[in-house]
Amino acid sequence: GTMLAYGIGQVFLKVGTSGTSAATMVLLTSMVVGPIWAAWYLTFRDDVTLTAYAVAVPLLGGLLSTMGNILFLEALSRGNVSLIGTLVATYPCVTVIAAFFLLDERLSVIQYAGVGLIIIGILGLSTGRSDASPSASRTGLILAVASFLAFGLMGVTLKEAVSLVGNDNAMGFYALVYIAGGLIYWSLRRRGHPEESLSRMPRRAVGIGSVGLAFGAAGGIFLIWALVDGPASIVIALSGAYPIVLISLALVFLKEKIVVRQVPGFLAVLAGLPLVSL
Repeated sequence: GTMLAYGIGQVFLKVGTSGTSAATMVLLTSMVVGPIWAAWYLTFRDDVTLTAYAVAVPLLGGLLSTMGNILFLEALSRGNVSLIGTLVATYPCVTVIAAFFLLDERLSVIQYAGVGLIIIGILGLSTGRSDASPSASRTGLILAVASFLAFGLMGVTLKEAVSLVGNDNAMGFYALVYIAGGLIYWSLRRRGHPEESLSRMPRRAVGIGSVGLAFGAAGGIFLIWALVDGPASIVIALSGAYPIVLISLALVFLKEKIVVRQVPGFLAVLAGLPLVSL
């Protein structure tokens, strides 16, 4: 469900917000995703006893997720998607390693093989993008690596947050950080840049982009549900494989063509999916 929601959402985002600045996209994300998660929390929240640790972990997870998104968008503004996207796309490998040491997760050999195939497949799908000459500034590469680490560690903190406060309550913490973090970042970036405003975006971009972000918010809810019973190593790897959905939909609806280099990535993901459930 997460993989499907993320893939559909990315199609809408690609159509609606092409050329939009990073700061404006962060603002739009906070105004769409944050309220949806907040509404979910207010509807389904549970009464739990909160300790300092139980509060700190989901707040840290929300911060890592928010920072990962900001860093990725800023990296894209300093390099093309074929290089930046490839670096960030393999963040599930950070989750797998961190979950092994921090959460004491142990998968079977077959499951690790499935996770490995999925990560390799994600890499293959990302490297098959159409940019002719992958390039990025040094700052762009640093931001991409930071985003890669933030997203990877987010998976571990999210799993721990679900175990501490429950999946629905975790949404409340994430909503708070997304809204506050997005508004703070946008307000800081907007100084001296009046063009960094949703009012300057075409209504079509705001509307279609918001639909894509709403699908992304639903994917986040599915992701937290999956982490209730599923190991972070498997759940994050599966959710990170959303490019297979994105590219499939782009073939049909956006009339894009699949690149030969992407075919092995498709096959690797398809081979890994059944293995992780064994």
